[in-house]
Amino acid sequence: IMKSHIEGALNLFNASEGRYPNSHEEFMTRIIKENNIQLPVLPGGNKYQYDVENHKLVVVEPPAPAAP
Repeated sequence: IMKSHIEGALNLFNASEGRYPNSHEEFMTRIIKENNIQLPVLPGGNKYQYDVENHKLVVVEPPAPAAP
């Protein structure tokens, strides 16, 4: 359900602005916050990142610690 809310908000943004958000910060403000979308808390240091080229929200895992 959340994915369709995000896609709908992105489509509305694109329709009104003539473009998609051009940064993670703009995505989080204009799509997530303005539409009151609650993102689940991610486990293990994972983070959300807006994929500007594909207009999608993705989950990024933290880099693995370097071996000693």
